[in-house]
Amino acid sequence: MADPTARAPLLIRGLPLLLILVALLLFFAPGLFFGQVYFFRDLGMEIVPKRQFFSDHHGLVLWNPYVFAGEPFAANPQSSAFYPLSLLWLLGPAEVVLGPYLALHFLLAGIFAYCFFLELGLKRTSALAGSLALTLGGGFASLTLQVVNLNSAAWIPGILWLGIRMQRGRSLRPALGLGIFIALQILGGEPEICYLTLLALSGYLLFTGAMNRAPTGSRHTLVRPLLLLALALLIGLGLSAIQWVLTMEMTGLSNRASGFALAEASAYSLEVRDLISILAPHVLLDPSSPDWGFGFWSRRLPYFLSIYPGIIGLLLIPFAFRSERRREVIFWTGVALFSLLLALGPDGYLYSWAHRWLPGFDRFRFPERALLGFALAAAVLAALGLEALPEQLRRSGTARALFLTLPVVVILALVLGLSLSGPLLPFPQLMPDLFLRSGVRSLLFALVFFLLLGLLSRAPQRQRFLPATLGCLLVFDLFLAHRWLNPTTERSLYTFKPPWVSELKDNRGPVPSRVFIAAPPKLEDQFLGRDEDPRDFYRTQREWLQPFFALRSGIPDLHAKSSFYLALQKDLNELLDQADSRAFLRLLAIFGVEKIAVPSKGVRLIPNALPRAYLAFAERRAESHDQARQILLNQDWDPWKEVVLEGETASPPLTAGAPIQAVTIKTYANEHVELLVRAGQPAWLVLLDSFYPGWQARVDQEPVPIRQANGFFRAVRLNPGSHQITFRYQPSYFFLALGITLGTSGLVGLLLMQSLWPRKGGLP
Repeated sequence: MADPTARAPLLIRGLPLLLILVALLLFFAPGLFFGQVYFFRDLGMEIVPKRQFFSDHHGLVLWNPYVFAGEPFAANPQSSAFYPLSLLWLLGPAEVVLGPYLALHFLLAGIFAYCFFLELGLKRTSALAGSLALTLGGGFASLTLQVVNLNSAAWIPGILWLGIRMQRGRSLRPALGLGIFIALQILGGEPEICYLTLLALSGYLLFTGAMNRAPTGSRHTLVRPLLLLALALLIGLGLSAIQWVLTMEMTGLSNRASGFALAEASAYSLEVRDLISILAPHVLLDPSSPDWGFGFWSRRLPYFLSIYPGIIGLLLIPFAFRSERRREVIFWTGVALFSLLLALGPDGYLYSWAHRWLPGFDRFRFPERALLGFALAAAVLAALGLEALPEQLRRSGTARALFLTLPVVVILALVLGLSLSGPLLPFPQLMPDLFLRSGVRSLLFALVFFLLLGLLSRAPQRQRFLPATLGCLLVFDLFLAHRWLNPTTERSLYTFKPPWVSELKDNRGPVPSRVFIAAPPKLEDQFLGRDEDPRDFYRTQREWLQPFFALRSGIPDLHAKSSFYLALQKDLNELLDQADSRAFLRLLAIFGVEKIAVPSKGVRLIPNALPRAYLAFAERRAESHDQARQILLNQDWDPWKEVVLEGETASPPLTAGAPIQAVTIKTYANEHVELLVRAGQPAWLVLLDSFYPGWQARVDQEPVPIRQANGFFRAVRLNPGSHQITFRYQPSYFFLALGITLGTSGLVGLLLMQSLWPRKGGLP
């Protein structure tokens, strides 16, 4: 019989992981066990519809014909099309899978954070508390509403764990694992988070390497980790090439081609007044209440709904400064301050500098994403403080230990006093009691902290329970603060279809009718103004299929737009802004829009809409793309008789001037369109789908060039006779990127096998 004591160490090592699992199951219980679904913000409006589209096409989708006039799907990093964990969306309806998907990523982050804290040299209790402080803290808990950010952020603690392990070890395995984690972070879809993570890891390796290097020591201890980091980065880029190669191509043709202006990039910057919520959290009311949005310190709904790291964690931080690990404390304090300054956007000046001078930084938006660095640093400092607390009590006594927390208490009392007087409140005339409640709540938790510290520190035999007790108090504080951060509702929000969907959806033939769905006026302003129940707001969005509920219903919406989109869509919006009501409808007809849906006015037909594919027997040349766009607004141009082509062509111009002729569409799939044509004279076949370099055309099995028609669409030249025309979406660099990814995967596999293979003299 096996000795039970031999299994005890394994059980002890596994207990913290079990506790992390239990805590996260409780946190996500509404979306896991009670039939509720998440819907708030982008979850309902974009994530669920797009992931359902991904699932409906079995995860093999490169092009999305339902948004705008078609746009790349996989090349958009926010689709996470090549992210391995996206395969989970294939398991069921996206709104049902969403809860387990979020919980799994938080579990991964919690486990990696625990390993990271152990690698820092902390005891299991402190590592467990630090892990839960990170995953349940406001900065990370806010990611329950931001799936793409979560995809990448979940790997942050794992990257730091393997990075530190790589620095301290002699094996190649940590560097290989680090490369895999970097690839997963890139594939997750948020390159800015990867950018900041690698910046933090590089800073840590440089800082600790410089601090720990002996005065007469070689540079090997400083240079070797950086070389291994470079190797890991190359591996990560190789493994993720299937994503970033396609993304680079799309970026040059997107709204981010020339970067964002500072004013646009700094949208969702942290307000200075939001710093108050570090000490006194936003009051998250029951989401069924119409007053849900009034509990925020901000004047607007923030990008991160919470940045609260826990008052218990803040009270533990001063003890870290008195520990023997001051160098690490200095570094992580620097990370916290750096992140806060970056999150403040132009108000913190650091973001303006980075936007101007750091390569590629101007293609990122939303400075508040940097708060993930603050959340991580606060959790590390709290764990270091919890680790140092027993020793501080033994050396200095309880009274002196309590004195260390005095600055936190004084600042908290000041915040409470200001909330009573009302100058910091966004709506002081409405609900000052909410902010008073927040301040009192933090003070009560601080009082419990002091009582536990006093009771458990009196006797040496009790002090061993102090870290675990304070860790539980920290988790309880964060759980109460964030339990309603991501509200849930009934699944009917997604399954119910407005009665007029059938009026928009026309399934006569293989081509779904293209529509234009106008946004309800001032709907977003109403929500950001906080005077509407969030559930009612999303029901209204669903009623008008905004912005991607149309995609969920299989309706191509020319108006649908995400934050990363083709520059052609920006061009269209500029044209629509220039047009009067008559020209507006004419433009929609040129884009093949058959119906328009306007809130409060219902659905109306667009007269004389062009067919999705047709033959044009006359052409007009434009010297540039801008000139082609302006021709569309010219009332003298007849789109039903001639097509606008950009640049010169080797073929003689067509001047027949006959009316356009519709063609037969045999197949209309995501990446494949097949048409049958009979032309009595030379003509241009025009397909009213977005012009994009990844598309290739064949006429009677012979490859032909695709021209940009009417500024936005695809056209091929035809000779008289009957023809079969095939359009296929085959991005020019797709197979190159796939080869790089597969080749790197094979190389990493061989290196891992070699590093694991026993050698003479023992294991590597």
